[in-house]
Amino acid sequence: MTSKNSFWASCIENHRRRGWVWIVAVLFQAVSYVGVLTVYLSRIRMWNEEGTYKTAADFQNAMYQATQDALGFQDNMFPILAGLAVIIGMQGFSYLYDRKKVDLYHSVPVDKNRRFFVVYVNGIVIYLVTTLLNILISVIMAMVQQAVNEKAMAVIGLGFVWNLLAFLTMYNTVILAVMVTGSRLVTLCAAGVLVVYEAVIYHLFNSLQYAFFKTKDNFYVAHSPKLSVLEDYVDHTWEIRGLDKVGAMARKALPFYGKWYVLAGVLLVAAWFAYRRRPSEAAGRAMAFRILEPFVKVVVVIPSALCLGMWVYSAGYGNATLTLVTMIAGGVIGSAAMEVLYDFDLKSMFKHLISSGIGVIGIIIVFFVFKADLLGYDKYIPQSNKVKSAALALDTYNEFWNGDFNYMSAAEATEERMQILNVEPVLALAEKAQHQDEKDMTDPRMMHVLYRLKSGRNVGRSFYI
Repeated sequence: MTSKNSFWASCIENHRRRGWVWIVAVLFQAVSYVGVLTVYLSRIRMWNEEGTYKTAADFQNAMYQATQDALGFQDNMFPILAGLAVIIGMQGFSYLYDRKKVDLYHSVPVDKNRRFFVVYVNGIVIYLVTTLLNILISVIMAMVQQAVNEKAMAVIGLGFVWNLLAFLTMYNTVILAVMVTGSRLVTLCAAGVLVVYEAVIYHLFNSLQYAFFKTKDNFYVAHSPKLSVLEDYVDHTWEIRGLDKVGAMARKALPFYGKWYVLAGVLLVAAWFAYRRRPSEAAGRAMAFRILEPFVKVVVVIPSALCLGMWVYSAGYGNATLTLVTMIAGGVIGSAAMEVLYDFDLKSMFKHLISSGIGVIGIIIVFFVFKADLLGYDKYIPQSNKVKSAALALDTYNEFWNGDFNYMSAAEATEERMQILNVEPVLALAEKAQHQDEKDMTDPRMMHVLYRLKSGRNVGRSFYI
């Protein structure tokens, strides 16, 4: 019982030192919920006065929809969630940036685990209380204006869980960044890298494939990042919001709920482990763990230099030589900049040349993997006995309609309806295209092909005919 009282007493004491964070969180959430709802409902009333809605029922449904959109799945909430995660996470553990404060905190006879979880839980409490408070105020405002129904309340609940889990993943990401760094600037950089890294890699590889692979195609098969909360949130919030049924929204959101919950747990364990191992002298240093410096430098410099090179490639009309030179130069400069950031000393720019060399070599290898197609992407044609069926579509603007008279894209229609079982002619056409150049063709047309393999994997390619 004493332990529980002590824990909650520590929580209350910690909250007293976080007054300005409470104020910022309340203001952020007031803008996100109360402010947005006010704008949405005012806009519907204005449109009604202008005669946009023909009947009272149409106006009422528009009010319900406005409340649902403002308080449920908002497509502009990610910056707010990210900002709160950064402010709450960094402020809670800000003592780790000051050596004197670290010594003071560690001199107090408090268990290290309790200190960590007091700050961590309090951060979640700040988010939950300020969010629920503003949602409650917003719902009362909507009720006064008769703009709430059961569906709107259900969507508000789903949206609350959606934003909570997205916040938790970002909050835990920020805390992990705090634990492996020693200064605020580097923490911000590390948190930003962790949040966008997979999405950047995905789009970078996509641009490399489109630049150097003739048969690259996303017409039938479009991959996406697997763990990027940023990509998930941006891509699917609007999609869920556009669904008409609450059940359909829940089914669409549920897989992301599970994924984000697990990801948040993994990040929390990693942050707690780093906190337990973090040396006291890490305060003020760029990286808390010196052993991570060369690894972090390599994994940051390689994609950064490749992105710079691809920008030059697109601006330089496909000049591969200039692109490679830019990538190498970017790798060298990036490695030097990382060393300066680590030590806050210009004299350190040529320190640890081995890891810098590994980064540059990695850049060159990745470039030639795509430029020379070393993995045989363009040469890929599956064996006929491994293909279950295929689908083909010309790159045209044909329109298709399903049985409910809803529009279908050419990709959706042909993927659903076309089952070519005799795949030999398709494979022969693909093989013939490998030996032809569309520049030598008269009126070339792009053909999209989907190979449905017996293994269950779908592979998409394109070629000109």
